[in-house]
Amino acid sequence: MHSVLVPLFALWWSFSTCSTTPPNFVFILTDDWGWGDIGAHHSITHPKGLNKPRTPNIDQLAKEGTLFTQFHTMGAECSPSRASFMTGRSPSDKKVRIHLVIDDHHDTRGSADFLDPKTATVTSVLQSAGYSVGHYGKWHLGSFTGNTTAKLPPAPPLKAYGIDDSVSYSSNADVNPGFPHAGQSTNPFSDPWFPSNSSRQIVDYGIDFIEKAQQAQKPFYLNLWFHISHAPMWPTDEQLRTFPTSDCPGPNPGHNQQRCAVQVFRASQFEADAQIGRFTRWLDSQPALRNTTLVVFATDNGPEDPHEDMHAVGDPGPFRGRKRSLYEGGIRVPFITRWPGTIPAKRVSSGDVASVDWMPTVASLAGVPLTPDQRAGLLGRDATSVLLGHGPAPRATPKMFDYRYDNSKFGYCYHGAPRLALVQDNLKLLFNPDPRFPRTELFNLSASTFESDNLATDPRYAARVETMRKTLTDWMATLDPISPVLADFKHLGCAEFEMPTGEL
Repeated sequence: MHSVLVPLFALWWSFSTCSTTPPNFVFILTDDWGWGDIGAHHSITHPKGLNKPRTPNIDQLAKEGTLFTQFHTMGAECSPSRASFMTGRSPSDKKVRIHLVIDDHHDTRGSADFLDPKTATVTSVLQSAGYSVGHYGKWHLGSFTGNTTAKLPPAPPLKAYGIDDSVSYSSNADVNPGFPHAGQSTNPFSDPWFPSNSSRQIVDYGIDFIEKAQQAQKPFYLNLWFHISHAPMWPTDEQLRTFPTSDCPGPNPGHNQQRCAVQVFRASQFEADAQIGRFTRWLDSQPALRNTTLVVFATDNGPEDPHEDMHAVGDPGPFRGRKRSLYEGGIRVPFITRWPGTIPAKRVSSGDVASVDWMPTVASLAGVPLTPDQRAGLLGRDATSVLLGHGPAPRATPKMFDYRYDNSKFGYCYHGAPRLALVQDNLKLLFNPDPRFPRTELFNLSASTFESDNLATDPRYAARVETMRKTLTDWMATLDPISPVLADFKHLGCAEFEMPTGEL
C-alpha cells in the first residue's frame, strides 16, 4: 500500500500547487476549553478581569489564519470527541463504539474498551502513505490493561493505529511509553508536578519528533493533545504571578484566601498558550516548515461543569450547555487553522466544519485517496474548500449527534439535552427517540444562541421537524445498539425534576 500511495499523493500535490512537497500537519487539541476561552472571541463575549482569557499566542494563530466560529465536535466529552476526529465517524458508529468516556472495561455500558485498530484513522491512513506520525499527550481511546481471567484483551499500543512514535497518558501503560515524571502510570496525576509541566513536555516531544522527521526527509503528521484545562490543574506559584489573587472576584477579608478557581484556571490556560507559542515560533524558524505545515488548534468539547471540579470555570461563550451536553456550549468549540500562503489570514469564517471532517480532509490535502471501505459509513466529508476559503462543501450526510449519557442530574438541569441532535441550515433539532420519554426541540441557531426559543411546536416548522426527526431515526438504526444499562436514561433535562408535595 505504501508503494502505491506515495506516488499518488506526490503526483496530486504537484498538479495542485506546482510543488512536489507534500504538506505537514500539526493538530493541537486542548482539553475542556469553552468557546469563550480564547481571546480571539473577545469581540463577541466581552469578558473582563480574570474572566477574560489571556491567549496571545492562540490569538496570533487566528490572525495568521482563519477562525471558524461554527465548528462542532461530534462528541460531548473526551473519548467520543477524539474518536470522531481520528476516524471521521460518529462515536456511536459500529466501527467505533465509543459513545461514552472509556477508561476500564465498559462492555456493560455498550462501549468498546478501546478503538478498534482495524478502523481506519487519520494516523493510519497517512502512515500508509509514507508519513511519519507522532502523538504526544492525552490518548483516551483505550487504556484497559486487559483481564486474562475473563479473556478480555488489553488496549493495543498506539503503534497499532499508524503512530510511529508516542508518549501518552490515558492509554495502556503496559504497552505505551508514558511521561517520565508521571512514573509510567496510566494516571499521571498522582504526580502534582505533571499538570503544571505537561504542556511544556508535550511541546518538547513534538519538536523532537519533527526534527527526526526532517532528518529522515519525510512529511509528518503530529498530534499534540494537551492536558489543560482538564482536572486537576495545579499551576506553580510562578505561573500564578500573572494572575494575582487581588483580581479574584468577591471580598477577601484579611487577604486570607490565597487562590481562587478562575485564577487557577486562567493561569493553567496561559501556560498552555505560552507553550503553543513556543512551538509555533520554533516551527516558523524552520524555513522549510512554515509554508508547508497546516497547524490546527481545537478542543475536544465544551468546558467542564463546576459541579465536577472546583476549578472548572471555563466559558461556553453565549451558548447553553457545557461538557456532556448536546446543546451548543457542549459541542461548539474553538477551531483555528493556519497555513501561510494557502489558508487566508485574518479571516473569521462561519463555514461548516466538524470534527468528523478532519480525517477525510487531511487525507485529501495529503493527496491520499481513501479506499471504498474507508469511505463507507463516514459521517464526515472533505472540507478542503471550506478550510482554504474557496467556498462551501455540501454534505451528503448532515451533522448528526448521539450522546447516550444523561446529564440532566449532573450539574444544572438546563444543560441536560435530548439524546440525539441534527444541525442543518442553521436549524438544530434535538429529540429523544424513546417514546417513553418524549422530547423534541427545534432552534434557529442564527437567532437563538442560548437555545431557549423552542420552535418545535410552531406550525410553520411542522414539516421540517418531521423530516429531521425521520433523518435522525433512520440514522440511529445504523448505529451500534444501545446498552440495556443506558436504555432507561430519560434525557428530560429540568422536566425530570418534580416539585415536592405533601409533608416532608
